[in-house]
Amino acid sequence: MNTLLTLCEVFGVSLDTLLRGSAERSFAADTAGYDAHMDRFARAIALGVALVLAGVAFLMAFEGLRLYFLWDKAMEGVGVGGFMLFILLAAVIFIVHGIQHGNFCKKYPKLEPFYTQQQIDRYDQKFVWLIAAPVALILADVILLLVVGSLLESRGFGLSYSCWLLAVFLLVLGGCAAVLAWAGIQKSKYDLEAYNRENSPSPAEKKQEALIGAACGSIMLVAAALYVGLAAMDGSRYAWRELWWLFPVGGIACGAAVLVINALFQNRRK
Repeated sequence: MNTLLTLCEVFGVSLDTLLRGSAERSFAADTAGYDAHMDRFARAIALGVALVLAGVAFLMAFEGLRLYFLWDKAMEGVGVGGFMLFILLAAVIFIVHGIQHGNFCKKYPKLEPFYTQQQIDRYDQKFVWLIAAPVALILADVILLLVVGSLLESRGFGLSYSCWLLAVFLLVLGGCAAVLAWAGIQKSKYDLEAYNRENSPSPAEKKQEALIGAACGSIMLVAAALYVGLAAMDGSRYAWRELWWLFPVGGIACGAAVLVINALFQNRRK
């Protein structure tokens, strides 16, 4: 027993780990700085998501001010300019941190597992609330939007109040979406096996990823072409606003394409 305790002190492990645990896993360390990198990446993506929705909220709030104070139609450009500034900041964040993450994955395509089961279990307990709380808040936000919107309309409030209400809704939605994005990336951080598979794919997996990229790219190009073409054919200045739904539909189609392609490749493996 004295010898075992001495060995525990020498190797810096518990007696249970020394007798039953994996020595290789116990000695594994985050030499690549993966944990700190993923924390920065998660914060950056969450901030970018929040900025996009905050930009739309700013646009709605400014439109409310324009309608309330009866500003000239030319003032719309100020609101659009502010919106584009938010989008620009978000785009810079996505591009910079996306490139940094890509470079990190190329530099370290494989990592030895170093998280303990206690660390993983501890985050899993938090993850449930990090998903449930924002989803519940989004649903409450939708209900509040519908109820308050109906009250404003029934009592004859102007369109400006509806714009401000929508701006508040989008701000809450942006905060919830940012938390969900951060929580999802943090969850994936602990799955180092998936990280290794993703960054060291087999030839079949490379083909699958290329096919998904081509399918999603083609779908969004078609959506953009339809948006420009239908708006130009309509000729109305409001057509550019009314055809926004083409892009969410394109996103849904991309999701469906990913599911179909993944199912096809999974069947082939079987």
